[in-house]
Amino acid sequence: ADLLAAAEGLGPHPLAMLCLLSLNGLRIGEACSLDVDSLGWDGHYPVVSFIRKGGSPGKAVLARPTEAAVKAAIGARVEVPLLLTHAETRMNRAAAQRIIDRCLPSVRGDHGRITPHALRHSFTTAALDAHVPIDQVQHDGSWHDLRMVTYYSHGHASPARASRPGRSG
Repeated sequence: ADLLAAAEGLGPHPLAMLCLLSLNGLRIGEACSLDVDSLGWDGHYPVVSFIRKGGSPGKAVLARPTEAAVKAAIGARVEVPLLLTHAETRMNRAAAQRIIDRCLPSVRGDHGRITPHALRHSFTTAALDAHVPIDQVQHDGSWHDLRMVTYYSHGHASPARASRPGRSG
């Protein structure tokens, strides 16, 4: 929450990037690859479409705060890319890290260095804490192996072990 609040003060593109990573669990490469026309709808749900790691098509239903941040980042633009730097070029991993580093002084607690990839770990843990079904977290993270959910949540509540029949917690 501290990171998102700090990003809000930096403008719509930093906030949209951090929402995509921390609230929707996108990889930094997926978020940076988004174009303005990546935003669409699946029924009543806002989604972004992109190419996942490994080349398969991906689609992520946006959390409401992410939807608002993405729409603010797009504004009236109809051209690519979705996430821009201050120089109005496509955001990349290095630019994303600079944004996170600028937000770090506002983050309370002992946290060490926060990277775009660390936000994917935080997304996974937060989803499990919110009682999102483990198969949904696995789907949203685009992991083929359920053990990756445990890895990304740092064994938090041992979701993979608890979900297998015949094993006690």
